[in-house]
Amino acid sequence: GELTRFKRWTIDQFGSIRQLFEALDTDRNGGICLDEFINGCRVHGLPQDLQRSVVLLFEALDAEAEGRTAGGGGNGQLNWEEFQFIDKWKPPAYLWEEANFEVANEFREALLKKNRGNELLAWRRCLDRDGSMRVGYEEFCIQCRVLGKRGIPEAGPNTNITSVYVALDQGRHGWFTLKDWSEGVHDRL
Repeated sequence: GELTRFKRWTIDQFGSIRQLFEALDTDRNGGICLDEFINGCRVHGLPQDLQRSVVLLFEALDAEAEGRTAGGGGNGQLNWEEFQFIDKWKPPAYLWEEANFEVANEFREALLKKNRGNELLAWRRCLDRDGSMRVGYEEFCIQCRVLGKRGIPEAGPNTNITSVYVALDQGRHGWFTLKDWSEGVHDRL
């Protein structure tokens, strides 16, 4: 999740990964050392919660970090080739998308209406078809296609189902549970 949030911050603040690289390379030597990375991110307004992970982000991008090359340790310098990994990396849609709670509520209401207002029936019949007590992103997308074809427009192709999914999986784990769907039903069970 942090790399995704870092990528989103970069695009929002700079417009491109290349622009961030150029802004952080303060000595214009074609590389970014850890100090440049930390200070540059702070100066350019990296959110506080991401600043705690800035060293980890740097090390993750350093292709020569320990264990990734035959030579052992990293060189402590990010070049453009290493840095552009952020640009090439395509995070899962649920990590990138913003939650839409209004549309998620409409989706929920449509499923409840189809299941006589019963949250547990809606959960089992429409979402958790395999009985695993959690619904992953791919499973959710498949179920929404099925529901859309069965006449539930709130789950159909004109709905941004990823934003609905993110509203349900607020922790962005890649799955949500019955408790996320209905805490009351979860507690009663």
